[in-house]
Amino acid sequence: MVTTSPIAIMSALAIGAGGVVMAFAVVKTGRLIAQLTSELERKQWGLLQQLMRFFLVGYIITALLLLFDNSAPLTLLVGVVFFVGALFVLKTVETGHRSIASLEGRVKERTRELEEARKAAEAAVVERTRFMANVSHEIRTPMNAVVGLSNLLLESELQDKHREDLLTLRDSGNVLLRVVTDVLDFAKMESDSFHLDEKPFSLDELLDSTVAMWKAKAKEQKITLVCIREDGWWPYWRGDRDRIQQILHNLVANAIRFTDRGGITVEADVVEERVVLKVRDTGCGIPTEDQEAIFHSFRQSATDRGGTGLGLALCYRLVDAMKGRIEVKSGSGEGSCFIVELPLVREEPIAESRQPEPSSSQSDWNILLADDNEVNRRVAQRYLTRLGCRVKLAANGQEAVDLAEQEIFDLILMDCQMPVMTGQEATREIRSRENGRRVPIYAFTAMATSDELQACLEGGMDGYITKPIRKEKLEELLTGLAS
Repeated sequence: MVTTSPIAIMSALAIGAGGVVMAFAVVKTGRLIAQLTSELERKQWGLLQQLMRFFLVGYIITALLLLFDNSAPLTLLVGVVFFVGALFVLKTVETGHRSIASLEGRVKERTRELEEARKAAEAAVVERTRFMANVSHEIRTPMNAVVGLSNLLLESELQDKHREDLLTLRDSGNVLLRVVTDVLDFAKMESDSFHLDEKPFSLDELLDSTVAMWKAKAKEQKITLVCIREDGWWPYWRGDRDRIQQILHNLVANAIRFTDRGGITVEADVVEERVVLKVRDTGCGIPTEDQEAIFHSFRQSATDRGGTGLGLALCYRLVDAMKGRIEVKSGSGEGSCFIVELPLVREEPIAESRQPEPSSSQSDWNILLADDNEVNRRVAQRYLTRLGCRVKLAANGQEAVDLAEQEIFDLILMDCQMPVMTGQEATREIRSRENGRRVPIYAFTAMATSDELQACLEGGMDGYITKPIRKEKLEELLTGLAS
């Protein structure tokens, strides 16, 4: 009868436990192989699984031989198991290296694809912004004629009926231009090409001009529109005046659109050195569940009132760019109150700006106006002529260069997009031919992107006037240059 030593029994149990672990490893490896998508990796891990099965069989036989103390076959089997074990470890390491290399390759490929997708998305945003800028140019150019000629006609003797029609025409043109500006600004914000232009300004003047602009529309709808300054109000601040007016315009326009009776109140206050503007209306109100969504792009609480769905979204982004806060307090049928808080910098009183009559030195200025659009030339020429200036016209950049070579001008107004030679090219050419005296050159452009305006300055221009041109803009420019 064969007796088995206690040590042999313990060894057999230990090897049996190892066999259980190996069996578990075989099952887990099978699940891993089922999840692999690479055929090469499936084959590599399949080979490792076969080696595991060999080990499992070896463990079982070794345990049985130990129990029956059959030493000769046991010694041979242990040697084989140790050899195959070393081979198994080597194969596992090689498979691990291949898997890591394959994973790194896939990661690099995926990273490359993501980078290409990112560049394509950025290029698409740039192209969209460029497209929007071109659309803006194409709309602003004819609107310059609509608004400009309307203003010129309004300065003449008209019957009341005709004057009212012209006011409607001009105001409708201005509304369209504001929509174009909103869409363009929204596109610029999405492409990160939007910049604030902060300088001292009067909020009183901004409030008054905004309310005055919407008075006629409010009267037409038989609702009131008033502006209230709270006690402790301070009118002089540093900030981006045009963007703040854009915010206020959108809020007032929105209030008028949704108010059928009652009125609208614009309130101005200063709370802890923050300017607080409120636009309160007695309109239909906004349901609570819609109040967050209205600040999202293309979202409207009601679709039967018109609008692009961009106004409030743009207000939100403009306020956020100024590190301010905007919120709405409303309820269905309760009216609405939009509250804007802006951390502006307080300024000292600014001398009241007024538009003086042209001085004698200003009234006989010789001005060169270069624009490829005949209507734009006519509108600007009439404005300048009424201000007492002498005007020479050029239809392209080359004509402007030739005229600047022949005559001495006090001011050159240069359109940017012209045939033969662009405004920037013409400016550089004029600058290269100047001998001592530097003539002021201002861009006269319908392009409103910050990149375009910056290119004008870098090209040698001294400033810019955006279309549609207004008499007040020209008066302000001439007065500033004369002083």
